[in-house]
Amino acid sequence: MSRKPKVLLVSQALAPAVGGSTILLNNLFKYFEGEVLGISGYPGSRTDANFKPTFNTVYFNPPNIPFIGNYLKRYHDNLLRFIHPLIINRIVAQITSFNPDIVFSNCPDIDYFICAFQAAKKTNTPFYAHMHDLWEENHGPETYVGQMAIKWEKEILLSAKQVLCMTDIQARHYLKKYGISTKLLPHTILDSDLEEGKLSFKRDFTKTALFTGTVSKVMNQDALNVFSNATKLLPNDIKVIMCTSTTHELFSRIGIDSSKWDIKWMSRNDVQDLQTKVGVLFAPLSHENGGMEEIRTVFSTKLLEYLVSGRPIVIFAPADSYHSISASEGNWALVINKNSPELLAQKIQELISDIALQEKLVENAFSEARKRASSIHANELLKLILTN
Repeated sequence: MSRKPKVLLVSQALAPAVGGSTILLNNLFKYFEGEVLGISGYPGSRTDANFKPTFNTVYFNPPNIPFIGNYLKRYHDNLLRFIHPLIINRIVAQITSFNPDIVFSNCPDIDYFICAFQAAKKTNTPFYAHMHDLWEENHGPETYVGQMAIKWEKEILLSAKQVLCMTDIQARHYLKKYGISTKLLPHTILDSDLEEGKLSFKRDFTKTALFTGTVSKVMNQDALNVFSNATKLLPNDIKVIMCTSTTHELFSRIGIDSSKWDIKWMSRNDVQDLQTKVGVLFAPLSHENGGMEEIRTVFSTKLLEYLVSGRPIVIFAPADSYHSISASEGNWALVINKNSPELLAQKIQELISDIALQEKLVENAFSEARKRASSIHANELLKLILTN
């Protein structure tokens, strides 16, 4: 291929919608030395005006029909399953006009993922599947997403030109499950966030433990319940802040006592600033009640910002999870594998008091972050496309 490749990126959500996948795709394709056109669904209400897409993006907004237009926007994601043929036709039209070398789409936003695969198949365009999370293992067969996994996962992954995984453990999972060889395309960090002047250990901090992200029954709900019990054992001068959309009322409904937590909903820039000022950054994964295959293979997007914050990370996760294994091998976080509120409270207190340990963990976190520079992995993707 003598020219730079063209990629049609199809994802249910892209910037300015805020989420793990949107951040990941924005970071990766900012440094991709080819032409990228993004296709996204309706951005929805959880957007950040400062979070700009780094490539041209077409939004398949729902029609602005009098009286029911707002309804269509509010329930956009729930309605997608009924309009797959329409989405496929619209993607095919973009393929025809843009003439990409590959169609690139991410799972688990499964409606657009399935439609992107079908559109690529219709137009004989190579399809790249980027597996941000596991699919079939995360959803029961009684759910819509689980039913779609049973119907589509094997066909898509066996037919794809490339299956791209986030971690080596995830890659081994699909090798065992389907006998396919995959490529690693991990979570990446903007090169601009890795500039030497920006990476510094922050010595001034508050006695605070901070959690940022989404509360998920599969991923972290039981771990957050342990964290709630640990919070009650912390001395009064150590506070807990939760930057999440889950309210005190919602925590109560799922059986978690959040009374000692200060819950905030902040812009992405404000959250990033807060992360540089707290005592510890808390990253929990389920120990017993979640999707344990997902827990073993996943890398949480929030860790990207944690790694460059200049403050130490606490990993609270099972010993066989990628989080625990990577952090232990690289010594870039304090790892706690025992599902114990007493031990969790003890280790948080010890880390907040141990400046030398904090600095060592932060320096190692910077080393891990540099391995995830977006330009490195965007170039790997470029080479992969050029050689296929």
